[in-house]
Amino acid sequence: MKQHSQRTELLAQLYTGNPGQLLARAHALAAWLREHAAPSACGGGQPTSNPLMDTLPQLRQAADNLARLMQALGLGESCRLCAARPGGGCCSAYMAANSDAVLITLNLLLDVKVQLQVHTDDACCFLGADGCLFIAKPIFCLNYYCRQLQENIPPDAMHRIQVVANQVLNLQNDWENKLLALLRTHCTPSLSGVYQP
Repeated sequence: MKQHSQRTELLAQLYTGNPGQLLARAHALAAWLREHAAPSACGGGQPTSNPLMDTLPQLRQAADNLARLMQALGLGESCRLCAARPGGGCCSAYMAANSDAVLITLNLLLDVKVQLQVHTDDACCFLGADGCLFIAKPIFCLNYYCRQLQENIPPDAMHRIQVVANQVLNLQNDWENKLLALLRTHCTPSLSGVYQP
């Protein structure tokens, strides 16, 4: 019963809290995952494979493909300029609430230097000078296309973006499910107080 309660608390810590708390927990979880390369490492022995880490190159490739497609269509610059407006456009402070410790952990494992950005307006705290800091983005950010984009992107290009974005989302979802399965069935890391931004 105690172990179930600990896992329930861990899951709550992954999905609740302010951005600073979630970032600290993500750093702790990323460190734990790097140290415990495979489920067998929880009980000792040498890890031979790591399903979570093994997924990262494919996910990065899909995210890079999406970024290149968006850049070729001028969307990266368009979204970056919109995000730089007061309020952050679609990238408002509210969007930081769509980021959880799991997503931040994934970005840390993809070698993104995630730091809270200080803004004088209400822009997302993960929005840097060149746009979103994340490689793996929240679901909303990959599924939402504002009216301006819809009106300016040819239908065939919009379809290509949606196909590639769905590939990224499927890989992110698969990674998250593998992580949750690991946390449910194996040793449980402590996410408290390990990282101080």
